[in-house]
Amino acid sequence: LRKTLKGFKTEKQQEFNKLLETVGRNDLKEALEAYSAQTMSVKFNKRVQAIAAKNQGKASSAVTTETAMKFLGKSDKPMSSCVLWLVNPYDEIDDFTQLDQGEWVGVATLVIPGKTAALNPWSMNKALMRPVSITNTALRLVRISETDGRRKATVRNVDYGEFNTAIPIINLDEHPGAARLALYMMRHSTSGQQALSDLICGTSELYTGPMVNALYTVMTQTSLKEATTEKDFRNVAGALVTVLNEVLWSPAGNNPSPEYWGGYTKKLLENPIEFIANKDISELPDVARAFIPLVSIQEAYESDIEQVKKALFYLVFRMVCDRTSEKFKLSTALGIDSKEYSEKVRALLMEDDDAKAPDQAAGKIAEVGMSLERITATYAIHNAVKNVMEEKSVSVKEMYENLIDDTIEEKTLVQALQKNAHYTKMTPGQFLSEICTTTEDEGQKLFETMIVLACHEHYDTLDELPRHDGKYLLKTFQTFDDRERFNEYFEDTRKKCLEQMFSKVSEKVLFEKHKLVRLHELADKLEQMTKDNPIESLRHLMPRTDSGYTKNPKTFSTREGLWEFVGQLFYAPDALEELRALTKLTVPEFNVDDWHKRSR
Repeated sequence: LRKTLKGFKTEKQQEFNKLLETVGRNDLKEALEAYSAQTMSVKFNKRVQAIAAKNQGKASSAVTTETAMKFLGKSDKPMSSCVLWLVNPYDEIDDFTQLDQGEWVGVATLVIPGKTAALNPWSMNKALMRPVSITNTALRLVRISETDGRRKATVRNVDYGEFNTAIPIINLDEHPGAARLALYMMRHSTSGQQALSDLICGTSELYTGPMVNALYTVMTQTSLKEATTEKDFRNVAGALVTVLNEVLWSPAGNNPSPEYWGGYTKKLLENPIEFIANKDISELPDVARAFIPLVSIQEAYESDIEQVKKALFYLVFRMVCDRTSEKFKLSTALGIDSKEYSEKVRALLMEDDDAKAPDQAAGKIAEVGMSLERITATYAIHNAVKNVMEEKSVSVKEMYENLIDDTIEEKTLVQALQKNAHYTKMTPGQFLSEICTTTEDEGQKLFETMIVLACHEHYDTLDELPRHDGKYLLKTFQTFDDRERFNEYFEDTRKKCLEQMFSKVSEKVLFEKHKLVRLHELADKLEQMTKDNPIESLRHLMPRTDSGYTKNPKTFSTREGLWEFVGQLFYAPDALEELRALTKLTVPEFNVDDWHKRSR
């Protein structure tokens, strides 16, 4: 029976995959969930549907033969050829308008996008290059399984590793025009945009402009960490040259322009706190986007290295904040057992109403499962490019041009990448010790302090932990703006956490100890509140933080303060008399929460 059920399930999955192929994977929710192996919320689904609707409203476009030939031109170098077909689709083509402009030969790559890549392509998890060239349309011939939502493929009898797409890069021993033309088609032809969307999202409907730069950035960063062989490092060099091509080569049809990235570099280095806190899609939606300004722009190499390191420091802090959003309570981040501490406080207060908050040292700091490869790879490649520039006495643009025309040999860049690749293997503590010029132990302590400071407003008294949006990040960075004082910030945050927990327990314990007196006082307070703010004076419309009364109007700095105030109004006289009627015998069993619910 199990065999039959498994066979039936497999058969249905195959039918489903074939259906997706047939309709061009137009069912966005199903396609995204299958490709990313993650579920989609209703809100997320609405946002991707809006992108799809926008793309469907665009007029169809194609690259002309004349434009294509300008990219290809003449070259003594051969075009990259597919390992299966042994040709390149751009060979011997007279009419490019008849060509599938979403087809190209590229380096086989395993893309692991994550569903958020559909809205923010800079957040792609990985894009790992393999040492083999293949046409992207040939991938279905070598898929491992038709039931695999990620569409992984492999070349039999060769240990290249799994891949699920092909991405064109400028290999320095091949004709650069083929990769340049494919990149241009990704930006300017409907078929190219759909193919790019499909390899990032698993569906052709979700193309957005940042996808090109994001894909090649993530590909360069994540592949450098995994590189071991000469061919691996040559692929990384090719991906890096492709990034430089998109930024520095004027006919590339690139967007944004080099001038834009120059301004971006200036903001990143001169005002890192405000800029790195900005999560807008056009600013820094993910730390990966800092790669281009730090690697491709001349100003990054002419700036003081300490400016670069400060930007990297806050990029690490930003990444910690992103990973801890809505995740840990502050006590958990500090490694303090809140239940044990609360019991200690309770015992003290039961003996003495005036007891002070007992001290409690931090324990094992919460672990944040994260890799810094986006940042460490940026630093490694920045250093590698700088090594080549200094060795050859050239600017970054001249280095790119000299690599293309073979004035600088490919091996020069490859060796520089190999020399600096060790940075990508560093732990967070090791990397912070490198950019802060301190010991590894101090670097690890800095990283743990970042985790605590990122959660500085995650108090145990909160029902919902804060989401780390741009406002929260900016406040955090501005509050903790001196890395020399991080130990002091840590201690202040620890003490504030203890104060919050003490206050929460104290309020509850003292109320229980003096419940009868407190409830009688509450009845008097609520009666006076209702007299001062009668319900008949309530306005029909009221501003967001105004109490809404024509009599004794009040303004609050937060909505929470407003609702706390309003929550003390409009209690019926009978309900208040119920509180006053309580005695020492009846008060222990009296449920205050139930009374509040039925009395207003």
